[in-house]
Amino acid sequence: METSIKDEHFWLIELISYWEGGVNSSHLSQQFGVSRAQSKKYLSQYQQLQPNNLIYDASLKVFVPDSTFQITHINGDVSEYLEWLEQHNTHLVTNQSNYLTNASLNLPKRAVNPIIMRALVSAMKRQRGVDIDYMSMANPQGVGRIIYPHTFVKTGLRWHLRAYCERRGDYADFVLSRFCGEPCIEDARSQHTVENDLNWHAIINIQLCANPALNKAQQQVIEIDYQMQEGRLHIPCRAALVNYLLQEMQIDVKAQIAKTDKQHPQAHPLHLLNIDHITPYLFDREESK
Repeated sequence: METSIKDEHFWLIELISYWEGGVNSSHLSQQFGVSRAQSKKYLSQYQQLQPNNLIYDASLKVFVPDSTFQITHINGDVSEYLEWLEQHNTHLVTNQSNYLTNASLNLPKRAVNPIIMRALVSAMKRQRGVDIDYMSMANPQGVGRIIYPHTFVKTGLRWHLRAYCERRGDYADFVLSRFCGEPCIEDARSQHTVENDLNWHAIINIQLCANPALNKAQQQVIEIDYQMQEGRLHIPCRAALVNYLLQEMQIDVKAQIAKTDKQHPQAHPLHLLNIDHITPYLFDREESK
């Protein structure tokens, strides 16, 4: 049992140092509710096991990854860090084992450079901008831009970064695996904070029903499946995330506007009722994609 407990602490040491660029005893104390002395003991034990992974930065008072850092407890997939961060921020971390039988899809990993990730995390914590290159469908070779990140967002199959982009003059979403080059953190404090992202704070009420092209029995299946009340389903959603929610719900807005969703209603069993209200928040020209 002691080995598994240590492994859990060693996992967190690696996770934070690898993706954030530095770890200290306070991370362990906050996560596991142990004393600073005990946290320092775990850090010391980790260093004995992996002497070439971390070096102490006296000026920052953290252990930072050495250039010879080798992964031993984490898997190197950024989703592992971001999912921990999501749980940690909402106080949902649990050490209880799940004895129920379950399975999940084995989705392909998205390659995210830890050096880039460390810069993004640091910029978010310090409210700074980042000068960085980004690849998109419009610019496959990558284009430099200054962004001001504020939130990591999981949209189903991939993780995004919500940030203000100077090049676009607006807030936008960026796929983490498409950042490239050498990031440079700006010195000046960001004026483009999460508070100024209007679409992030605006809550839109998405109204859905079963596709009218389904027969009555099929519509009832969908209504039961989604626990609709009086044939309606209301989902509050941030305006900035409306597109992703509709994609996850398999709602093809373009097909609905063209009424082609009625040709194959079983492929699009849900119908968007307030489409006119939603339209202003749909992707028009998403350069960042």
